[in-house]
Order: sequence, then structure tokens, then C-alpha cells
Amino acid sequence: LLRALRARTSTLLPAIGVTAASLLTWLGSILMLMQHQLLAKSPLLPPLVYAQMTSSCLGLGNSIRLKQMLAARSPFDKALAGQLVKVCASSLLLSGNALGLGWHELREPRWAAAAVLVLATALR
Repeated sequence: LLRALRARTSTLLPAIGVTAASLLTWLGSILMLMQHQLLAKSPLLPPLVYAQMTSSCLGLGNSIRLKQMLAARSPFDKALAGQLVKVCASSLLLSGNALGLGWHELREPRWAAAAVLVLATALR
């Protein structure tokens, strides 16, 4: 992040990376403290929610980087293949954490799905 600030380039991807690293460090600290019984329960949010937030940041950052590579018409080499694998892995991690949180058992009103689609289209 500091390198991007000094070079006066976009700080979006480095900021997402710093956020993901901070969340992952926080989550690891909480889990270690709970494992050694120095902490009874996770402060503020359950550990799975922190994991979901971290995987969301990683997925967002990996997807943005893949979009940048595709927009620049990068040749299909190890870097692009690796980025594709990272996006797939982030998606699987995101869906695995959602299953762990029990989001598949939620019963939302039908209008919620339509609202999500409208919002996603508007943000596009």
C-alpha cells in the first residue's frame, strides 16, 4: 500500500490486500486465544463471519486483478492461469464459508432475490 501511495498509482488492490491480511490476522489471533482458553468467545462477530469477510476481500481483489489482466489482453501464460485458479479458489472459499454459516438454510422473501438482481445490475 505504501509503495502504491509513493508511486501515486491506484491503491485499490493494495488496500483490499491489507484489509484481507488484517482480518486474517485478527481471526487467527481470536482462534488461538480461544484454543488456549484465554478468550471465552469471539468478540463482536463469530469466527466464521470474520472468515467470510476475509474470503470476500480475497475474492474481490483476485477478481479485480483478473479483470485488469483480461482488459490489458495479457497473453495466456502462467500468471493469467494462476489468477484464474485464484479466482476459482476464492469463489470456493466464499461458498464454503457461506455453507458453514448456514446461509443455505435462510428463508428470505421472494422480493429479496429480485432486489439483489436489481442492485447488481445498477452497480454494473
